[in-house]
Amino acid sequence: MKWRETVEYRRSFLTQHDTKINDMVVLIQSFRHNLINIDFDYLYSGKEHFLFKKWPLLIPQLLTFTHTNIKDSNSKELLKKLSNQDSEIEFDCKNTVIFALLNSLIIPTSKSYEIDIVTNSKRIIKTSIADARNSFLLLCANTSDLYSQIQNKVDSYYEKKLTLQPLICIIGDEYIGSKEFLLLF
Repeated sequence: MKWRETVEYRRSFLTQHDTKINDMVVLIQSFRHNLINIDFDYLYSGKEHFLFKKWPLLIPQLLTFTHTNIKDSNSKELLKKLSNQDSEIEFDCKNTVIFALLNSLIIPTSKSYEIDIVTNSKRIIKTSIADARNSFLLLCANTSDLYSQIQNKVDSYYEKKLTLQPLICIIGDEYIGSKEFLLLF
């Protein structure tokens, strides 16, 4: 495959020029994850599943770090619930809560522009922790509600001319105690 043969050229090009990955048209395509996997395999051969193997060891370190570094009140409440029920929570549910808490550790810095309908002027909108969390986690009360929420999200992204990223769909009333998890590509 030509992509595998040109890894070094791309690395050299990206370091020598002021080019962002988003400027590479081929990485906008739907098969981009395969291309990124090829690059990762080339750069870190044999470590494709390293995160999955080390994840159980990383969880306690992440939780210790979150206790001291989370400032957001909603995330603190979620962390408190996790700490109170830690031994009773299933592994998948605990992972989902940790994913939700990561947005409180890595505070979003992105901004977007919205055109005000009344004044027809641009407004800068800063991404909140909740917005960042909702961009990849979708909490639904039940499976029948899932379809409508996904459709609303797709319509919203289409209207804003944005690309919908993969979503982790959680079926339940809250992150803790959920039993069903789906991955939407």
